[in-house]
Amino acid sequence: MLIKMGGSAVSEIVGAVLLLAIAISIFSVVYMNVLSDDGPNPESHVTIVGKLENNDIIFEHRRGEELGMNTNILLSIGGRDFNMKIGDSALLDGYSKNDGFWNIGERLVYSDFNVTGLEVKSTIIDAESNSQVWWGMLQEGRILNMLGGVWHFDDNAGNVATEAFNGVNGVLKPNGAGIFGPRWDDQIKINGSSSLRFDGFDDYVQVPGNAVSLDAPDEVTVEAWFKFPDNNLLSEYEYGPSFGYQPDIIQISEGVYGIAYKDQGHLGVLKTVRITSDGTIIADIYNHSIDYGDPCYWPRIIHVNNDIYLIAYANSDTNPKHVRLRSVQILENGTTGPVLGFYSFDFKEVYDHELIHIHDNISAIAFRNNQGKGEIRTIEIFNNGTSITNTPINGKFIFDSVKCYDPDIVHISDNIYAIAYRGSIDEGYVKTVEILDNGEINQTAIDSFIFETINESFDPEITRVKGNTYTIAYSDSNDRGLLATVEISDDGTIKKQVNDTLLFDDAYCHIPKITNMFENVYLVVYEADQSDGYVTVVEIDENGSISDTVISTNKFNYGKNAFGYEPDIIRVNDEVYAIAFRCGSQVGTPHEGTLITNKLSGYIKPSLPIFERGVVLKEGVYGIHINSTGVAASIRNVLYSIPMSLTTDWHHIAITYDEATLKIYLDGAEVLSVNENIGLTHNVNDICFGKKFFGYIDEVAIFPWVLPLAEIQEHYSNPATLENQ
Repeated sequence: MLIKMGGSAVSEIVGAVLLLAIAISIFSVVYMNVLSDDGPNPESHVTIVGKLENNDIIFEHRRGEELGMNTNILLSIGGRDFNMKIGDSALLDGYSKNDGFWNIGERLVYSDFNVTGLEVKSTIIDAESNSQVWWGMLQEGRILNMLGGVWHFDDNAGNVATEAFNGVNGVLKPNGAGIFGPRWDDQIKINGSSSLRFDGFDDYVQVPGNAVSLDAPDEVTVEAWFKFPDNNLLSEYEYGPSFGYQPDIIQISEGVYGIAYKDQGHLGVLKTVRITSDGTIIADIYNHSIDYGDPCYWPRIIHVNNDIYLIAYANSDTNPKHVRLRSVQILENGTTGPVLGFYSFDFKEVYDHELIHIHDNISAIAFRNNQGKGEIRTIEIFNNGTSITNTPINGKFIFDSVKCYDPDIVHISDNIYAIAYRGSIDEGYVKTVEILDNGEINQTAIDSFIFETINESFDPEITRVKGNTYTIAYSDSNDRGLLATVEISDDGTIKKQVNDTLLFDDAYCHIPKITNMFENVYLVVYEADQSDGYVTVVEIDENGSISDTVISTNKFNYGKNAFGYEPDIIRVNDEVYAIAFRCGSQVGTPHEGTLITNKLSGYIKPSLPIFERGVVLKEGVYGIHINSTGVAASIRNVLYSIPMSLTTDWHHIAITYDEATLKIYLDGAEVLSVNENIGLTHNVNDICFGKKFFGYIDEVAIFPWVLPLAEIQEHYSNPATLENQ
């Protein structure tokens, strides 16, 4: 395969100096018989000057005969040979090539590789006259003692990852203005002194792609050790250091979030925090709190308009209960003002309340009333939030006159809303109602459907998937976690069938909450067995089809002394989510309220181009790509993958390609072999380690040849083997 050359490209690494320029005139005195011992002895009359300029290898045609496009250029860089013809490469620019000859005044420029410190020699042979027309050394220097590169990641400090043999060191990126790249870790490693942990966002190791030793024009082997973290924790903050019951989290503005919860003494608190795009919780910037002033249970907060928010809560956790409403001001920067308005319902025993904003200053609350019936009421906030009252006309509707538990409400379209709840014999219901912008409620339900008749439905939460498809997360009478999808038209008509269902936890699930991360990826957070908290990742298509198996399930209270009670979840961005929850009581650590941010389970957004992600990656040439659902390799940005479930143990991954067959090896065993003859391409793109990878990487190696299986297995069984490779 020919090496790509750039006629006008300038090497990224500047600083090579001109060590030797040789001008040799050949007048039929010196020639080489290239074809055979009996070949012709033609004469060539030409003067060529060879030199180095800023790391470019340059040959100038000074005088004499024109040379054809089949003129051979033989380069030796650091002892590595490159053979090419002028016409088959980009040595000569396109304009100079037009007449089919290398003429006086034209320059051949070879500018791809970094030749700093390497010996550079060349020979030019005119194929027409079978004559050697130039030879010599352009730069004295060292000979490469090994091709390829090995990075042990044993530096354990600083911003450089040292390459063991040829000095093609990597730089940890980003590394300026207080922004740091991958983190060194001397505890979690597969060999040597340390490994590198990558955050899955913007950090990576950058290796110059124009290193001669790393060029793989015909064959390649790439290998590395990798490990997913035992948990996905990015940041942690105790929003309620003493007590933090029943949290409800809401986004206030870009990067600012509010948490309403019950504190010690059963008092209500509203706290705001900032979460950066990489999941860092900055708790000491916007950390104001508001005490509601009376007992507060299960607070629910929504945005009404401008900077006015509405909080609904029960004043008791036992009978009788009153639901009370308070309006508060929260500015975009997270600053909170005093309580503005207050309202208490005029009846007792209100249960399972959920809020939703309707229009302008109108909101609605769905609940189980003191007779056990399902009811919805609308509320009006006016006078800049200082006054709260019932809407006067038809602002009340009994949507289930028999029994209702755990109602949740979602907006469908225009004035249409859907309520999911547990019915009189614990079956799962969905009903649609009409609520006008002025708060008036149509006194007849539009449609209803029982989505769960067998397993029962506890704590259902409904959310839109896309278009007319909705999903409901709930637990059944056996404490299992389930998902169901239904179709609801814009006019409130419900398609009388469940599109799909999934049992996502067959052990224990309590109070599930669901949120969409991106495209068809959803997260369900819930209390799990032994009061731990879990997050399950699932895929739901816009037609309502749910993936047959979950993508991943992870405990989110990892590292905490106790439990993951009453979790609520919110999406920060495509890759980060936040969970507010209550820990269990321990000596010295009471029921503290904890806010954590997590990375999305090593799951990579499918639409993300493969050249933007990889354990080891050279864009347009090769790559190793890994997430929690499988391993993959890329050749020339074509992806070849094999699904598999990967544990959080250390794993060894290797790929080989010889222009005919691509193979992937995991932990010393071949897991994929593909016949593919697209061939490698040569470019000088930088090599990156850990782009969009969340986890640990150690012992990376790249070789411009195919390693046999036995050697790959040896590297797997004994990682220290690479020390002497």
